[in-house]
Amino acid sequence: MTIGLVERLNEYASGKRPDKIKATHPEFFDPRTSEPIVWYVDRRGTIEIFDLLGYDPETGEELLAVTPEIVDRWKAQQAQAARRPPRRVDPETHDFFDPKTGRPNIWHSPGENGALEFFDGPGFHPRTGKALTEITRDFADKRSRERADSLAREQKERDDRIAREQKERDDREAQQEQQRRKELAKQSAAACDALAANPNDQRRHSRDGVTYNQLKTQIPEAIRACEQAVQLVPADLTLQYQLARAGELADPARGQPMQDRLVKLGYPAAFDNAGSLLLNDPKCRQHCIREAVKLFQKGATLGDPDAMMSLADQINNGQATGSVIALYQRAAKLGHPGAKRALEALAQGPMPPGPIFRFPF
Repeated sequence: MTIGLVERLNEYASGKRPDKIKATHPEFFDPRTSEPIVWYVDRRGTIEIFDLLGYDPETGEELLAVTPEIVDRWKAQQAQAARRPPRRVDPETHDFFDPKTGRPNIWHSPGENGALEFFDGPGFHPRTGKALTEITRDFADKRSRERADSLAREQKERDDRIAREQKERDDREAQQEQQRRKELAKQSAAACDALAANPNDQRRHSRDGVTYNQLKTQIPEAIRACEQAVQLVPADLTLQYQLARAGELADPARGQPMQDRLVKLGYPAAFDNAGSLLLNDPKCRQHCIREAVKLFQKGATLGDPDAMMSLADQINNGQATGSVIALYQRAAKLGHPGAKRALEALAQGPMPPGPIFRFPF
């Protein structure tokens, strides 16, 4: 029993277990006593060495102290292994340094395309013939920083791409929604025009329009269509006027403020409707007539043929002054059928007293 062996037995007793030695040039014998300080196991002709007595942690075989013959076999084995060509390795998964000894565990050299290629041992690049360079700590640190920067750039590019793709999807969806709303607005406006457009409104969208007698047969449908159209195209005063036109037939008290609002906005056709609603109010007195005449005059000035015909009626009734024939002529040029009939009647002889254009048209 030697002092060295006692020391190792104490290490074993304290819980230390044998580890495989990976150093390329280990010491096999204590230089003070020449006793073995390395143990081995022979695995089918391959010698594996350990730093402590005990048992092979993989097979459970008892480890034996090395002898000079075992050392020679191990060195010959290492020399044979050193003669094999270095194998290419992935630097992302292969350790740069031996975790036990700290020695380099990877070598590198530029490949044919100039990019670095990594190997598991010294030697020469198999295609370029250049000597492989042992990795250094500075090289490893620099590559780690570059790798971290590269990963950060890749992550940023992924994030930017995802954000860009999401924006493109959002833009497409917004365009599709906008197109859908435009198509729905177009359909709603067309339905409102078909059901409630005034044939004498110079700003109407449809070619023909519907008379009040026609509108009376489809009031609920007209209101629904025009309400949707106004909601989708709130800036279109023509659609608002057509909604008010249908609304006043359903409920004059509701239609009056709607037409008054359009009068304030200067919509020409609304002046005739607002004035006619005043005249048809059972509570209307002379003051209402004067206000209605003012509305007809303003509407006629703005070019509304209905307002011209209503003003002509008030002149015939003695409630206003002006040239009835001039009003008929202006309205007829704008396509008003009542004005054309009035002019035809005048051409045939004196006209009977009373209004030619009666509300509602």
